[in-house]
Amino acid sequence: MTKLLILSALGVLLALAGCGAKLARDMNTGLQKFVGQDVKVAIDTLGLPSGKFSLDDQDVYVWSTSHLEGSSAWGTGAISDNSCVIRLGVGADRKVTRFTWDGGRACSLYNDRINP
Repeated sequence: MTKLLILSALGVLLALAGCGAKLARDMNTGLQKFVGQDVKVAIDTLGLPSGKFSLDDQDVYVWSTSHLEGSSAWGTGAISDNSCVIRLGVGADRKVTRFTWDGGRACSLYNDRINP
């Protein structure tokens, strides 16, 4: 019985790992489409950015989302912060030159927008 539970748990973990790898591939492919495009294309697709700052000779547009998952009653249970941050570097000509992103399942929100 214990071996069956361990094998079942391992199967679930492997399936989840595969989902994470697909999300990473899709996010990289989708965000790469913005490189060379006017930042307006990214804004029209992702929505209004959460913020913007300057770094060297570029503006960096930031999109972020975060939400809590899980449950907790009287201090028991598990709560995890599921977040996503996308950063696009934009040159003086307003064209996207590079991107980075960090996050987990919360990135599905943006992934659905860039890979409809």
